Amino acid sequence: MLERPTPLSREDFSLRCPRALDPFEAFLPSQPGFIQDFVIGLYNSEVPVAYSAWSAVWCLAMAIKREAWVKWFKDDPLFPNFYIILSGPPSSKKGKAVGRAVRVYKSGIGPVDRPIKGEAERPYEGKLSEPWVRAMKTHVPLIMDFSTTRPLKAALSWRGRRGMGTEKGSEVELRDADGELLHNEDGSIWKYTKTSEIGVVTEELSTFLGKQKYNEGLVPLMLAIYNTDLDKEDRTDAHGIVSMRSLCTNWLAGTTADSFQDAVSDTAKGDGFFSRATIVHLDR
Repeated sequence: MLERPTPLSREDFSLRCPRALDPFEAFLPSQPGFIQDFVIGLYNSEVPVAYSAWSAVWCLAMAIKREAWVKWFKDDPLFPNFYIILSGPPSSKKGKAVGRAVRVYKSGIGPVDRPIKGEAERPYEGKLSEPWVRAMKTHVPLIMDFSTTRPLKAALSWRGRRGMGTEKGSEVELRDADGELLHNEDGSIWKYTKTSEIGVVTEELSTFLGKQKYNEGLVPLMLAIYNTDLDKEDRTDAHGIVSMRSLCTNWLAGTTADSFQDAVSDTAKGDGFFSRATIVHLDR
């Protein structure tokens, strides 16, 4: 088991990295922890604190997945899935915040895609120490920058994740650090079925949700997979059935105000899409 990390000191770093106070620092968690550390790690990088803080939220949500929730209704828990859009003028370091979040997530969790065909099995290089945790977290794919609906649906198939992560198969038996099987309270072996949780990263929103013909259907799909309380299916004659279960989609994107208004399709502007999004906008 990893030792509990020691949080960074904002006071110490403020002395070592003199900088103007960012107004958004007033909204950071008062308790030291990951979000505050992520923000400190980007001090003096010109990334606004609002961008780094919300990028840290995306990173946390990706790591937590459906394994923590708020008790909302008894049969409808509230999971931490976010559609986060960083909006601001060019050169406001949106891409740097997004890139840092992706690197931190990848280095902490480990594999995020199946090995290339013919490639030898790579040793695990993430930070997760317990095999059962690796089995539950390393199969979640990242869709980067651009996709059409078909590859995105294929990535959401939990049955299609047999070759992903550190554990093969769509259902795996969980083991501790000594290789011993873990059991439920009733004595049965604890098994984990891979889920349709997914991460989407779009450094430029217009390339993903633009008005190009091949983007048709992408907005309704992103609307559909935002909901976490329903399992879904996609049926076609050519590709058969894609089964999606235990959905939890986390999306991190960047855009400028002009691109946001001009390049994003009218479908994205309506249909309740942006009511699902957290838009982090800065004028300068």
